Amino acid sequence: MSFQAHIELLQFFLAHRDEGVDRIQGLLNAQRKPIEYLQDGPLLSRHFEDCLFTLTGITQSQLRLRGQLEEAHRASGFRPRELPGLHNGLVDPAELMIRGFHLWQQTRWPGRNGRIHYAHTLFNVYLIRCLELLSMRLWDAGLIGAGDRLAQLQGVLDQLWAQTTADQPVLVRDARWLIPLAQSPATDDLGAYFEVAEKIAGSLSQEDRIEVHKA
Repeated sequence: MSFQAHIELLQFFLAHRDEGVDRIQGLLNAQRKPIEYLQDGPLLSRHFEDCLFTLTGITQSQLRLRGQLEEAHRASGFRPRELPGLHNGLVDPAELMIRGFHLWQQTRWPGRNGRIHYAHTLFNVYLIRCLELLSMRLWDAGLIGAGDRLAQLQGVLDQLWAQTTADQPVLVRDARWLIPLAQSPATDDLGAYFEVAEKIAGSLSQEDRIEVHKA
């Protein structure tokens, strides 16, 4: 898996933010959809990613990156435990869409401006999720250079908040906090956590290690 290719993909999404957000708000215009659709997390997740992986100018090599981070994370041992009725996973735009749809059904469905506002939130959440997953790939090319790759994550994170609208909350500012966030769902296998801890100890500066453990 190419760490650099995923960095460039996220930068591509940021460069086409307005187009992506407009497509996402169209996905949120779902008040006439059946309840089964409004509660179907896997389907909503696919449709959400479709909004970004069909952006103007995306390349075939970038399209092939779709799903790679998720697969690599699970293959590393981070398989969330099934907890019926509870969301046990990373921050998820589809999960937030389901909750938004439920709220709007109980109150009122927002117009275009309201949907655009929430679409910006969902875009930010998706980028954070990708950065969390990418933080687990700092060591795929070896321990050497992990600190530089962490700095690249920080650059994308800074770019995300520099571009977002003023009324959006800054969810996480420090890329070092992405590492524990990526490990936050409950799992049955504990071995992967110790492997990551060993990699952190063997590759990052003392300052970075302390900040990761503080997080």
